Amino acid sequence: MRFTGERILPDIPELRATFLQSLAVYEFAAARVDGEVVLDCGAGEGYGPALLAEHASFVVGLDYSMEAASYARSKYADADGPGFLQGDASSLPFVDDSFDTLCCFQVLEHLDDAPGFLFEARRVLKPGGELILTTPNRLWAGTGPNPHHVLEYSADELQEVMEIVFPDVEMFGVSGSHRVMQYRARNRKIVGRLMKLDFLGLRYRLPERITGPIHATMTRVIRRFVGRQQPGEIDQFTTADYPISDEQVERSIDLLVIARSAD
Repeated sequence: MRFTGERILPDIPELRATFLQSLAVYEFAAARVDGEVVLDCGAGEGYGPALLAEHASFVVGLDYSMEAASYARSKYADADGPGFLQGDASSLPFVDDSFDTLCCFQVLEHLDDAPGFLFEARRVLKPGGELILTTPNRLWAGTGPNPHHVLEYSADELQEVMEIVFPDVEMFGVSGSHRVMQYRARNRKIVGRLMKLDFLGLRYRLPERITGPIHATMTRVIRRFVGRQQPGEIDQFTTADYPISDEQVERSIDLLVIARSAD
């Protein structure tokens, strides 16, 4: 499947750190969904719904990309596995009160109408159901704009958006171990140097159809280079290197919210 710069593909070695960061969140969610009916909105390659399906009674993976939905269906769907559909987060193709839990990881920052999605999430959740959502922490998002992101959030900004729709919101952070943060610091240093070369600010002016492919290519090149600085380092990373906690949330890599609909 095509790498867009955002969609995580587990088989690409230089994306291992990001994959494990994502997988840690899915493990967190999987521990909460035993016997439940679950929607994963923004399912991507499909590894997340496949993990959730090991615990839930039924899982649906939804993605805006037909390519992603078709790929995930061919790789993971079986009699006991998740189902996969193409669909739009702003208009979820499900009836009211369909799901016990809705997972939405690294999607909110891509949406033009975040509150609109949140209202849709509340609509399809059963009374007392949970939305488990992650998005990059704007304060740690990087040294330059991501051409795929519409809006990034700080912890306070995300809390405010969530409380427009959900009466019960808990905020957590996904952090990195010391070795993960060292790896990220090396990556940020290189990105920062490259951004200084764009003295005309073209990254702000060019359309996403141009900046998107450049971002995807440079992501792989930079990650490969950073990995070579400490050979074998990333191979030692595990999901335990990405702890999830409600302490020092404002300093986390990603923000994680658990929002509950009214009973």
